[in-house]
Amino acid sequence: MQQIKRLMKQNGYIGVTDTAGRMHYVVDGQRGTPYASRRILEAAGQILLDRQQSEYSVQALIHKSVDLILLKHQIRPELNGYRFLRFMLLYIGLDHTKIKPITKRLYPLVAERFQVRVSQVERDIRYALEKTDLKKRGLTASASLCCLQQELTHQVDSEQLEAAKAEKKLSGLSTTSGEPFTYS
Repeated sequence: MQQIKRLMKQNGYIGVTDTAGRMHYVVDGQRGTPYASRRILEAAGQILLDRQQSEYSVQALIHKSVDLILLKHQIRPELNGYRFLRFMLLYIGLDHTKIKPITKRLYPLVAERFQVRVSQVERDIRYALEKTDLKKRGLTASASLCCLQQELTHQVDSEQLEAAKAEKKLSGLSTTSGEPFTYS
């Protein structure tokens, strides 16, 4: 209880996480309504700033990962199918629910974006995948796109994990027991 009082006096608010993982803030109202509202706005502003920075870094990571994955599968960048696949992977990002149905949702989106016919999108993607290991494994264009998206998710997750480990190492908050750092 003393720790809560100390944090409340120091910051003017404390964050409490419930069992669902949601963060709730308790604001010190003893100093008056203007002070409490200022503290709420500061906390909300910081959360929004952190979220924007996080989303920007994830988007940059997705862009980099898409290029690496397409390069890994030796999809030739000079082909229209490469551009179409790249656009679809960037559009899908980490949200696998945007993938299906590919022919009814993604192909028309790509056709509109690049001002071509849907049949041309499908043909160019099949041609771009012709000499890749995905085709040699017997995957269709749709299955190949699903496979590429899964690789993208795995790549981004592993890079974020590596970045978190490096950040933890730099901050010096690592614990020897493997347990998360907590205040007692």
